[in-house]
Amino acid sequence: PAPPLLPGLRRGRMGFATASAVAGKQPPPSVVPVASSEAPGAAIAASSSTFRESRDQVALSERQDAFLLERLPRDWAEEDIHSCLQRAGLELGEDWRSKLLIMRSRLGRSIGRVLVASAAHVPHVAQACPSGVTYRPMDRNDVEHFVEQCERFVNLSDDLRRLSRPDCFQRIITISEV
Repeated sequence: PAPPLLPGLRRGRMGFATASAVAGKQPPPSVVPVASSEAPGAAIAASSSTFRESRDQVALSERQDAFLLERLPRDWAEEDIHSCLQRAGLELGEDWRSKLLIMRSRLGRSIGRVLVASAAHVPHVAQACPSGVTYRPMDRNDVEHFVEQCERFVNLSDDLRRLSRPDCFQRIITISEV
């Protein structure tokens, strides 16, 4: 067996510590208990195609750091979004402005997408907003990508201006997720 990652942690079938191995409640995913008619404590190795690690997957709503509201009216400001969230029963506290990130154009106009830094899973919030607004829970990785998109959207004009210089002609560029 592989050495432990840290005291109390074991490696799973793919070499990563699994939730069951961390909790110490179940055997590692590479071992499946044998029926009770066999010798007590006996186990057989499971092939990777017969064993599914779905019990170790964590739902997005459980690892949620924020949620995204899309298709909001473009003329909405922070106050409008905050009042909509309050009508839906979500209180963000005194520093509510620091918990909202609105995707804006270079001119400061809203694009209709807002990230709300709240770990609470509240899909009913979209019903309190105008029709057509969608709710999407986001984990840490999704939040990082949204922040990158916001930065790229604001900087797109500068990047295109820089790429239009004559010394950049005949170059291949890739613009992703703008």
